Order: sequence, then structure tokens, then C-alpha cells
Amino acid sequence: MRQLIRIFCSDLIKLKRNFIILMHICIALMGMGLFLWYYKVSGADNILKIVAYLQVIAIAFPLLSSVVCSMFVEQEYYAGNYKHMLTTSNPKYLTLISKYIILVCLGFVATLVSVLGFKFGISKAYFTSSFYMISILILIGCNLFEYILHLFLSLRFGKGTSIGVGIVEMLLSALLLTGLGSGIWQYFPCAWGVRFITIWSSFSSSKTVEYIKVESIKAYQSTGLICGFVTILAFVILCIWFSKWEGKKSEE
Repeated sequence: MRQLIRIFCSDLIKLKRNFIILMHICIALMGMGLFLWYYKVSGADNILKIVAYLQVIAIAFPLLSSVVCSMFVEQEYYAGNYKHMLTTSNPKYLTLISKYIILVCLGFVATLVSVLGFKFGISKAYFTSSFYMISILILIGCNLFEYILHLFLSLRFGKGTSIGVGIVEMLLSALLLTGLGSGIWQYFPCAWGVRFITIWSSFSSSKTVEYIKVESIKAYQSTGLICGFVTILAFVILCIWFSKWEGKKSEE
């Protein structure tokens, strides 16, 4: 644990000279501002506006995580072909865990800014504060798998593959929000966020998302547990793979 904390603190210091933090905040503020402006001039139901905004964040998450992960990994590559990650005296997987935690924390901060900023921008209390906080946790929790996937793709195949898969996932998550996703969305991690945020909104307000069939709470709880198990398993597999990985040179 001490080794991980030391590596994590070292990675945090590196971020002081990095624009990734600023990029997270700027994207969150720009997206929030754009939707607040649009909703101000539109006549849609205010509760549906909030739900639609959360759905858009969930749909965009796979692409945004692919871009951030690929940029993060690319910086390590140009800094010396992953030398700092692969030639450490500590277990290699600890450096990966540290970077994963940082990526998730940055995603959490960006989601916090975009969701709470939107809440205060709407001005009226259509939902309680607890609704927004749980929504943030759902958005991050359901996309933990995406960070794992795109870290692997960025390390193993490069930036282009990761972003390309992210674009496909974003389109797929939008499709699986419709009736096309009924009964199969559970098998697509990119759809977890938008589906769970939709069902959470549905249970929080009787006016939301009437076109989506709401299953029982117990069924969604069971699905959530399975998704959590799959995420943990994927993370363990990623750590094992990275411990044996020697960098791109060995694969050329």
C-alpha cells in the first residue's frame, strides 16, 4: 500500500505540468454551458431536460474515456517508451493501478462539475441533491470498465484503436438506449451507464422516459452486481497482462 501511495503521489506531481486536468474541466463546462443555453430557449419539459442531459453524458462517456486514456498513455510513450512504467523497482501493476485511479478521479471531478453545475444552472429544484449525487456515482461506477478497456487498447494497440472503439461504443450506447437494447444491453459495457442512469431517473420521477420499459428494482440490482463483478475481473486481468507486458518494442 505504501508503494502504491508513493507512486500515486509521484503521478499527481506530474499532473501539475499537464493540461489533462484543465481539459477535463473545460469539456465539462463547455458541455454544461451548451445544454443550459439550449434548454433555456427550448420548450421541453424541465424534468425531461435533466434526464436527457444525464443520458447524453452517459452516451459520450465511452468516447471521452477513450480520448483521455489514449492521451495519458501516449504521454508515457513519448516520455521514453513507457520506461517509467516498466522499469520501476516496484511491481509493474502498481504503476498501472496508480494511473487508473488518477483517470477515474479526473473523470469523477469532470462529472461532478458538469452535473452539479447543470443542477444550479437549471435553478429550480426538480430533483433533490441526493438524486444528482447518486447520478454522478452511477455515471462513474458504470464506466469503470471503460477506463480498463481503453487503457488496454491504448497500451496494446495505440491511440487510433482506442478512439475508434470509443466512437463505435458511443453510437452503440445510443442505439441500445432504444428498444433495440431490450434484453441485450447488459452484454455491452458501453450501455451500462445510459441504461442505469435512465432507470434511476425513472424511479425518481414518474414523468421520465416513458418509452423505456422499466424492469423490477431487484432485476437491476442483480444486473448491477454482475456488472461490478465483470469490472473487477477485467481489472485483475488487465493487471496480470500488464505485469507481463514488455512494451511495444517487444511486439514489433
